[in-house]
Amino acid sequence: ANGNIWVVGSVWNGTDYDFETLRYDSAGNSTFAQAKNSFGGDNPGGNDYAMSVRTHTDGGGTHVLVAGMTESLTGPGSLDGGDVGLVRYDDGPSPAESCDSRWDSPYDGFNGNDRGYAVAVAPAPLGGMNVFVGGTVREYDGASDKTDFLVVRFNQLCAAQASVLYDSVRGTSLNFS
Repeated sequence: ANGNIWVVGSVWNGTDYDFETLRYDSAGNSTFAQAKNSFGGDNPGGNDYAMSVRTHTDGGGTHVLVAGMTESLTGPGSLDGGDVGLVRYDDGPSPAESCDSRWDSPYDGFNGNDRGYAVAVAPAPLGGMNVFVGGTVREYDGASDKTDFLVVRFNQLCAAQASVLYDSVRGTSLNFS
């Protein structure tokens, strides 16, 4: 977007891992670096792993969306392992975090470990944008361990609007907020 190259990953802060978002200009010069530690949950020291980045330009400018997994709500070593994390930056001379959110999976009935592996953007019917995060939910109930496919739709303010879980045992489940 705007001739920039965006890269995401995770960086060790001395205690745990954080989302890391980097921007390079077309000449390869670093122009932005931002670590995201914690998503405001009960465990600000949890690991956060950025796994996907997408840019989107609309009438409001260019937005950079970063998805991955956060332990901010659960803590390292918890059976609940993690939740889908989503951060949006507005691209400009000094990118600003315009909304920061996480989706605490309603499919955690079996101590799930949720991860966002891909992020996509589509126009919303009444303007704005819908953000879709695809990933997995790993469920463990003490006797069985399985991983299912997950898609979550967020609005342009990063609020979860709907989710779809393909559950290999119980069938497909839809959840609209």
